[in-house]
Amino acid sequence: MIPKYRAYSKICKVAFPVLSLFWDWDQSLRGANLGNNDDSVWYQEIKDIELMQWTGLVDKNGNEIYTGHIVKLNGLLFKVVMEFCQITLICITPKTYSSPYFYSQAKECEIVGSIYENPELLEGADHV
Repeated sequence: MIPKYRAYSKICKVAFPVLSLFWDWDQSLRGANLGNNDDSVWYQEIKDIELMQWTGLVDKNGNEIYTGHIVKLNGLLFKVVMEFCQITLICITPKTYSSPYFYSQAKECEIVGSIYENPELLEGADHV
């Protein structure tokens, strides 16, 4: 799987596709070129974005699932995270458990937002 990213812009308050990443000579991530549906491209520094990595999975509506997304599965809300090199669901409501077996459940879930664009969905959660 080729790595694929979206970036939540802290300036624009919305997520955009990442077209390319830029690295400094010391191999630290410097920033990214972001794109839009109107073919515009612009650069943002890493301090101004939150990267969201594609999991390689899609939800029941065919939408790509990225880390940072909030998904609904069996009436519960989960945050999609990368933990110990694997995709994991962390339950938001109720705050009870996490599920490392997300791959088999992905096609049953539905993306309802992201932790950046919809922080209200995390209200009351101990672990964000």
